[in-house]
Amino acid sequence: MLFASDDKPIIACSSSVASNSAISLIRISGFEEVKDFQKVFSKDLSNIQSRKVYYCDLIKDEKVIDSIVFTYFKGPNSYNGENILELSVHGNVLNVNRIIKIFIDNFNIRHAKPGEFSYRALKNEKLNLSQIEALDLFLNSKSQYGLDLGNSLMNGSLSKLYNSLYQAYLTHKGSVELGIDFLEDVGEENFKNNLKISLNQLEIIVGELNSRVNVNPSSILNPKIILIGNTNSGKSSLFNNLLKRNRAIVSDIRGTTRDYISEQILVNNTQFELIDTAGLRETNDVIEKQGIESVKELMNDSFYKIHVINPYDDYEKLEDVDLVICTHKDGPIEPKSENGPIGPDLKLGPIEPIKNIYPDKKILFINNLVFDVDYENIIFESIFKKFQVLIQNKPILIPRHKHVISNIYNELKGYNKICLQEEDIAIISAELNIIGHSIEELIGIVTVDKVLNNIFDNFCIGK
Repeated sequence: MLFASDDKPIIACSSSVASNSAISLIRISGFEEVKDFQKVFSKDLSNIQSRKVYYCDLIKDEKVIDSIVFTYFKGPNSYNGENILELSVHGNVLNVNRIIKIFIDNFNIRHAKPGEFSYRALKNEKLNLSQIEALDLFLNSKSQYGLDLGNSLMNGSLSKLYNSLYQAYLTHKGSVELGIDFLEDVGEENFKNNLKISLNQLEIIVGELNSRVNVNPSSILNPKIILIGNTNSGKSSLFNNLLKRNRAIVSDIRGTTRDYISEQILVNNTQFELIDTAGLRETNDVIEKQGIESVKELMNDSFYKIHVINPYDDYEKLEDVDLVICTHKDGPIEPKSENGPIGPDLKLGPIEPIKNIYPDKKILFINNLVFDVDYENIIFESIFKKFQVLIQNKPILIPRHKHVISNIYNELKGYNKICLQEEDIAIISAELNIIGHSIEELIGIVTVDKVLNNIFDNFCIGK
């Protein structure tokens, strides 16, 4: 990492500096003594106690810059094991940047890089790699489940399960080593019995973890809801209605939406990405063709698919659709023209043909897109119900964890066969060490610089 060998004190605003706020938190870490900052504090810092809150003024050139409260956390009993000073200042962005500049100009301090406070916590063994990844998930999650999973991995049930896995591995490894060093003392029958019991406990924990990794993380961490259908089927009108504002251009001219547009929408405390797409049709327009191709890619990556159909226009069945919405239930608005609004096609009925091609799907029928709360509730309930099914098994979503757990599961299956067939304990021990290395990698005992770089690229300044 770029800052791996730099031990200079660092400073950053740990709250948002994107806009003004009532209070902002500035964090300083890695300094020798808190009294070194005395010249910019109105309060005597020589007797400051750790973990107590103090009020004072910040001073520059004998002028009061701001009235603040501050807390000193003495290392190693701090978040990252270093001396940390946290300043709660008034949150005008200009004021925050001015205070940070005062500390950089007057003391041997530099700006912190993204995630550097947490990197130092990892380096000083205050957090392990899994906890750092959990923190990343917690800070960047767009769903309640992501928050809960991140918290569980830091301090909750998943962290305990990982620790149980490591303890089960050590217990089984102890059983193997006992057979190498003290087989005559314990007896072959007791050795084999202990080996079997400890291996069974290890298999139970690995099996539980493996059952929780077979879910696409993006479906939960960044779930997409896509509106698909022919031109002028009513997708953009539905998009605007769900957002409760006119975000997409609505027109009677076919092909108005040539590329997809997306907005975030909150459903039951979970953030979904709602996507309006280009209408599906044959076209010679190069730009519109690109938009239609992007629709096909988005469909493969979307968590929830809504097929919007005008029953008085041409349409066909789409695969893997979750919900069908039929517009213009009460009939067409105007006669159909080549470039004009959707009109009647008397050979098509408004309801029965759709039921025939989607016999097992939920179908909503809307009168000329007069959208009311009942329809909104039905749509959102259907979306969240599918989401609840996805998370009911408490899936593990961090890609590295998914990969390592799958490796452990497959390695353990091969190891089990060796235990049944191999008489040489030394060979069994060597094979078990391979599994142990993977388990240590999972919980963060073994780290790789490339892994660290990928994690901290996602961290925000000040954390």
